[in-house]
Order: sequence, then structure tokens, then C-alpha cells
Amino acid sequence: MLTANVLGPVLRTNAPLVDEALQSLGDGANAVKLMSVQATAELMMASPESILIQILERRGLTEGFLAYLRGHGLALLDQDHLLPNAAVADPEFLPFGVVEQDGFDMGLMAKFILRAKAFRCRILLDGDTIGSGALISPRLVLTAAHVVEGIDPARRLEVLGDNGRRYLARVAFTSPCHPDEHLGQLPPAAEADAYADVALLRLTHPLGRKLAAIDLPDAATDWQGTRNLILVHFPKGEDRGGSLGRVARRGAQDIRLQHDIRSEGGSSGGPGFDTAFSFVGLHQGRLANGETRRLVPYDRFASNAEFRAIVADDRALRGLWSLDDTPDGHLILGRDAFFDAITAMVGGQAPMARGLWIRRSDPTTVTGLGFSHQMLTAFLRAVEAKVDLHRVATEQMDRDLVAKVHGVIFGDEGIIPADARPGVRADETTQTASDEDRVRSLLTEVERRAAETGHEQWIYFDNPPEGLSQAAQFQLEHLVRGIMRRTSLRIILAGYETYGLLEIRYDRLDDALAPGARPGLVIETLRGVSERDVAQTVTEMVRALGIDWGDDVILREVARALRGLTLVGGLVPPALLGEVASRLTAEIRASVPQ
Repeated sequence: MLTANVLGPVLRTNAPLVDEALQSLGDGANAVKLMSVQATAELMMASPESILIQILERRGLTEGFLAYLRGHGLALLDQDHLLPNAAVADPEFLPFGVVEQDGFDMGLMAKFILRAKAFRCRILLDGDTIGSGALISPRLVLTAAHVVEGIDPARRLEVLGDNGRRYLARVAFTSPCHPDEHLGQLPPAAEADAYADVALLRLTHPLGRKLAAIDLPDAATDWQGTRNLILVHFPKGEDRGGSLGRVARRGAQDIRLQHDIRSEGGSSGGPGFDTAFSFVGLHQGRLANGETRRLVPYDRFASNAEFRAIVADDRALRGLWSLDDTPDGHLILGRDAFFDAITAMVGGQAPMARGLWIRRSDPTTVTGLGFSHQMLTAFLRAVEAKVDLHRVATEQMDRDLVAKVHGVIFGDEGIIPADARPGVRADETTQTASDEDRVRSLLTEVERRAAETGHEQWIYFDNPPEGLSQAAQFQLEHLVRGIMRRTSLRIILAGYETYGLLEIRYDRLDDALAPGARPGLVIETLRGVSERDVAQTVTEMVRALGIDWGDDVILREVARALRGLTLVGGLVPPALLGEVASRLTAEIRASVPQ
């Protein structure tokens, strides 16, 4: 149970991390803010830790909060440090001989357990646990193929993370389980490579980047004999901790590895690790004798070209760290939600996400809005997207937004500006009916352009500094609703927080992928940037530039860049991001190999 005595010191020494954890649990304006917690505590003359515990418990967020902290190396409860449950095994049971190696290093074990709690996950089908898995990259979960084989696409496949939240999943890769294995037998040696019984599930949310992910070994396993093993799994879907046991390996010819760890339904797909905490393979099931368990060794699928390509692609940066991939370019800090949505739309992964609405938590500032168009242009260029991007700068003086959009898209191409059909022109019916028909005509022309060019047509609306006229506002509403109905069109709104515009909004990209989802806009809320956001940008930057900075150097430079700045709730306010970027790039330029 989380108590004030435990949480209090953490709030005083790790406030930014606590605020990150809270932001990761909420959606947009619903997120708990540490600054608000502190203000409430002062008003009620109570401690911030006691108020925060009440909020977490009332909203059912305690487990997710603790999971986020564990994933970042901070354990708050005694049970977070518990060693795994050991299996009851016969020391003379064949094929296991004496383990001729040292046991698990206790210090490293404690660190591993925290990471394991963060990267492990349950595989759910319609809410029921059907197997175990592990995050191996930002959006990929590794599990056994037989866990997800034969699933009706209409059923809901999800991954339950250690933060207590469910994420919609789809199968991205599978090397199937051989029919003989369902009978407890091994697959024929000649067919073993084609039947590795391994699958990758893809999430739209980069959970592995937020929590933790397994480091897949670069080199194939080369040891032989009997070794210690720790299995991270959910027998019967329950959290019983990891399990200790032994694993036997005769050599590279082994199709499956035998182990003696007790397992049950729900254990399939759980990863096993040796005493160096290196990934050995996935738990599969039992052999025909009913006693010996088996692992699918990593060797059996590590060299699969499709598997490696999918993992490498997901581990590649899904956004940009600067506008031009150089330290001289404008650094991009804390815009994960932007790139997640745009990536999904470009890749066709979110057909119901018909656009992005960039909203400010503080509408009095314009920081980030104009920069959003630069980011979008640079990203679409970098991924060579088949997209035509049209920017519409709206102003208070605009009276005919339909004609303005038409001019931006078609310019001097000789196309007659869209007009209403006879019978619904402005002098024949209401202005609303006429505008709606003009929008229909315009979007039909834009759709025709998309079909002719083979490019989606994206329309980006800049925020009007002083608001829109009533006539333009009504036309914008018609444009937004009309674009929602066109599969080859997308819309980006920057600002417009005071307008209703659309009933269907998705605070999470996942929600736009759920069964029954309807066309709508994904919301990105601009707020301050956390220390972790800054570190993530620096990590991608030094990797791209080939700078030899380890995690300790990166954290040191981030701390230096933030030194002396006044943070708000542990976050860098938008107005200070330019200063942070200048400090970072000055240091980076001095370290770039010449």
C-alpha cells in the first residue's frame, strides 16, 4: 500500500519524474498535475503526498503511477524489490545436470526486476489473459505465435501494460507453431526454421519508450550445458512474480530448450533470461511427458530477415529531433503525440483519424503553433509521404473561407471556384445551406485532385490571431465535417480552442483504432516539456550524429541545459524552450565529430 511516509521524500527529491508519471496516466486536460496537487494541499492545509494518494486511489491510478516509476528505476514499495518465486524442481531430474556457474548477482537482480516489471505485459483477448509477452521496442510486443493464432479479427486483441492500461494490438509478424507441437512433439528439423512459434504485436502507443523494453542480444547464444534461468510470465494470468529454474542446451541444433520452471495457462510467450539477464527465449509449453517445459530459443528467429526488419523499423526514430537533422536546426522537444498521430495517418494505420487538432493548455501563448507546420513539412519530406500539404492562414477579416481554401489549393489552375448548385445558392436558400453545398463542391474537386495525383490532400489551418468572423467560423465547421467524410483528405487545426467544430475527438490515438470508431480528430495538447522529453531528444540527436555519449553524459548535459530555469510543475514552460535548445546545441556542436 502506498503511504504518505513513502511518497513524501519522493515528491521532494524527484518531483519532475512524479509529474511525468502523472502526465503519462492522463489524457489531455484530464491529466493530474503536480502543481494542482500542491495548490490543493496548501488550500486544505494538508501534505501534497496525502492529497496525491487520495487522487490516485479515487481514480484507480495507483498501479499505473507505481509502474511508471518502476520503469524509470524508482521503487516505492517493498514488494517491488522481492525476488521471484522459485520453482519446486527435482535436482536429479533429467536432462538437467548440475549448474556449473554462479547464481544471479543480487544487485543486478534488483535492477532487473524493476525493468522486468515495466517491460512485461499480458496479452488479452476480449479482456481475458491468453498469454504473456514483453516490450522489445517502442511499439512492438514479443510473444508466442500460438497465443494469437486463429484469432477472429472481430475480437479485441489488447496488451495490458504494467501501468494498468490496455492498448489495442494487432499482429505485425508471425512464424507459426507447427501442428506437431500442439500434440507435445517437436517440429521436424527440416521445418524448424519456418515454425519458430513467435509473434510480434504492434501497438500504436510507444509504450516501450515510456516504460521499458528488452534489449535483444546481437550475437547468437553459444553456451552449452545447464544454466540458471528466470522466467517472466503470468501463469493463469496472475502476477506471481518471475520464476527461477534451470535450462538445458546441447548446442545450436536444439529446436527447443528444455527447462524445469512450473508454468500454467497464460505463461506462453513469457521471456526467459540467463544469469547475465540476457534474453534466452520464449516459454512455449510442455513436452509430451507432461513434466519438462520448453523454450523457443532466440537463435531460432533472431536471424529471420522479416523479424529483424520490423524490429529495426520500429526502433528507428518515429519523429524528428530537429527540423533538418543537424544541431543547427530548430530542436523539437516534447511532441511525441504529434508524431505518433502523423505517423499513423501517413502509414494508413489509423483510417478513422482524419486529422490532428493541436490545442494549447494556455491559449494566451502562440508558442508551438506556427512551428507545428514546419515540423509537419519536414516530417512529410523525410518519410517521402505521398501527401500534398496546403496551408491556410485564417484571419479575422475573412468572410469567404471556402473561396480562400479553393485559392490556396488550386491557385491559378483555371478551375472555377466552387459554388453552390442551382436551388441552394445564397439568394435561393439560407446562407448555411448554401455554404454547406459550396463546401461539398470544393471537397469533391479536392478529392478529384487526390485521385489524379495519387496523393492524399492535407489542409492545415493556422490559428486566427484575433478570431474568425461568424461567417468564416460557420464555413470552417462545414469544412471540418466535410473532410471527416472523405477518405483521401486530412485536416490539421492549429489552435481554435474556443470553437466546438467537431463532436468526435480522440484524446488518445488508440481510441481512433478501436472497433466501432468513427471519423474524428486526434488531440495533441501543447504544454510544458519534462526533463525526460529533453533527454529523449538528446538521445536521438547523439545517436544520429555518432557522438559517444552514454546515459550518464546525456543526463548531465540535460541537467546543465535546465540549470537556473524556473520550471512550472516540474516542466519547462513553452517560453523557455528556445533557451534550452540553445544551451543544448552549443554543447552538441562542440562534440560533433569533424
